[in-house]
Amino acid sequence: CPQCNLKSYNYESFSTINLPINISNSDNNLNIYDCFDLLTKDEYLDNENKLKCDNCKTYQSSKKKIFFWKLPHILIIFLNRFSCVENLSKKIQFPINNLDINKYCFNYHKNKNNIYNLFGIGNYVGNGQCGHYSATIRNKNNKWYHIDDDTISEISIENIENNTHYTYCLMYQQIPN
Repeated sequence: CPQCNLKSYNYESFSTINLPINISNSDNNLNIYDCFDLLTKDEYLDNENKLKCDNCKTYQSSKKKIFFWKLPHILIIFLNRFSCVENLSKKIQFPINNLDINKYCFNYHKNKNNIYNLFGIGNYVGNGQCGHYSATIRNKNNKWYHIDDDTISEISIENIENNTHYTYCLMYQQIPN
């Protein structure tokens, strides 16, 4: 609250993270951290969106910011490709190993490891009206496989990295401390 400096916190459980895609960014060099930055940027609440302060009981313009308090062992991230047609073909780079989201965390577990390795990808090829889904997974043998209907074929990491414009879902597993 700008009037009395009270900070309030709201804790919400989640099982997935829906990351926005910056449609105003016309270049095709986005990465997953750009999407996390967009999700967690400051949001200003004013005019019709003012919040009532629990302390001074007045409506105040305020700032809202998202942080993660506690992250799950398995992190499922959806890229909001379906929110507009321009997002369907944007390349969004993401790390196969060592997705580090400590920057976006605010919690008591300062030594907690918020670093993840990718093990699964949901892919979508289409135009928003109709399309086709497939999956890419990392098996226990540490090799990657593309699953498309009844076909399973081994693929390279380079193939995954070159086809990120089809990715809409990422499944990460937390690296143990």
